[in-house]
Amino acid sequence: MIAINLLPRHLRPVKRTPIPHILSILVLLAAIGGMAFILITVKAQVFVVRSQLDGVQQELAALQDVVDEHNQLIEDKARLASKIEAIEDIARDRIIWSRQLYNLSRLAPDNLWFREIGVATKRVQRTENVLNADGSVALDPTTNRPRTRPVTVDIPVLRVSGYVIETPDGRLDTGTFARAAEQDEEFASLFQIEQPRVVDTTYEGHKVREFTFEFVIRRGGEAQ
Repeated sequence: MIAINLLPRHLRPVKRTPIPHILSILVLLAAIGGMAFILITVKAQVFVVRSQLDGVQQELAALQDVVDEHNQLIEDKARLASKIEAIEDIARDRIIWSRQLYNLSRLAPDNLWFREIGVATKRVQRTENVLNADGSVALDPTTNRPRTRPVTVDIPVLRVSGYVIETPDGRLDTGTFARAAEQDEEFASLFQIEQPRVVDTTYEGHKVREFTFEFVIRRGGEAQ
């Protein structure tokens, strides 16, 4: 059977080609493929970076002991520097220690004997003025008084420990030695007594009082 289209040419249906649709689909697939490729590439880069980060963290963890040791050495260095400064202060004061050992024995009552005598450093809290960048003292804007801050310093001390036995009237007395040290003109010019630490105990079956005296070494003092 033969079909004849008798419609005029301008009324006949236009036969559309599928090529534009095919091209659109191909472009869409290419775009999807490109995004998938970019996504896979980014994920691969993230994986590599994470692997590197894990490796660095493991290295840091392995080096933590070294870091801790380094920090501890810095702290020890600061403490040693402070102690060296305190020792240098003692050396500059030109204290004749043989003379001061004699003074200690001279000031000690008969019922007291020394166990240990030595020079050490003691960490104390003090306050100091806050300075401006030009070196002037900073003032508090509300009170117009110098601003202060707490600081920790090491000071040189003469540490003396030992025992006292009972006096004839049965007292365990460390006050006699303390008063003698405070009132002796020569010794007190170099050393400032601090509150002692005492504890009652026994020594070879006898009642004794164990004591530790600390004398702050005055700056600028010279042996007489």
